[in-house]
Amino acid sequence: MLGLIIWGRKGVTSTESQGTFDCPACGTGKPYEHKKVRSFFTLYFIPLIPMGTRGEYVECGGCGKSWKPEVLARSGA
Repeated sequence: MLGLIIWGRKGVTSTESQGTFDCPACGTGKPYEHKKVRSFFTLYFIPLIPMGTRGEYVECGGCGKSWKPEVLARSGA
């Protein structure tokens, strides 16, 4: 009998914070979500072991565009 083991790596996105900021595209105060993407080792498609951070970004709730987190410092959020 041949056993099949399925393993890999997957990015999981989580929301770190929320608030209002001045979106460069919208030009006015809009809601945002500061998101972080972490890499996990998976076994049978289940994320088990965190393997580090892939990146982070800020997503505008108005236009849906993504920005680098530094945009929050510029808008005073």
